[in-house]
Amino acid sequence: MNCDQFRRYPPGMVIALSGGRIPLEVRHRHMPEAQLIAGHLRTLAVTGLLLAAGLGPAFPAEQDPAPIVVDVTATRFAFAPDRIEVTEGNRVVLNVHSGDATHGFKIKELHIKKEVPRGGDVVSIVFTAPAAGSYDITCSEYCGRGHDNMHGVLVVKPRG
Repeated sequence: MNCDQFRRYPPGMVIALSGGRIPLEVRHRHMPEAQLIAGHLRTLAVTGLLLAAGLGPAFPAEQDPAPIVVDVTATRFAFAPDRIEVTEGNRVVLNVHSGDATHGFKIKELHIKKEVPRGGDVVSIVFTAPAAGSYDITCSEYCGRGHDNMHGVLVVKPRG
């Protein structure tokens, strides 16, 4: 390509290009700089309003990108640890495995329910910590006579 291929054409001129099988027609339109600048300013104003309304990036800048990783062992008839503490908004990874039989890991309010097979295979449960509060953890697979006593708690502290 050389410089002759890029020429300025007067506004409204129709340019017919044919080099391939389909002829292409381009209508040249001149836009005054004031119009161009006004368009950019409108875009910036709308972007500013969206950011001010909290509709900006999908992730908050202050969020810690490193997840909180907790190893949990399910045995008859307890979870270890039986209390897990996180801060709201944290990414949480719970690596749950069984020390004896098949168990379940359930946090009803968060719609989390996973089967934990016998044999020590790790089941990873990944979620974002919800609003501050306490969330019951129960065994969702019958594992023996003490099954109903198998509880834990997820404690979510407020961000501050």
